[in-house]
Amino acid sequence: MALGPLAAFVAFAAIGAYVQTLTGFAFGLIMMGS
Repeated sequence: MALGPLAAFVAFAAIGAYVQTLTGFAFGLIMMGS
């Protein structure tokens, strides 16, 4: 198995989880503030 596609998939999954966490946190703050 090539390491390139695997590394890209891992990086994409990590970035996706990071963005989802930030979005969820910001949404929670907005909902509590309003």
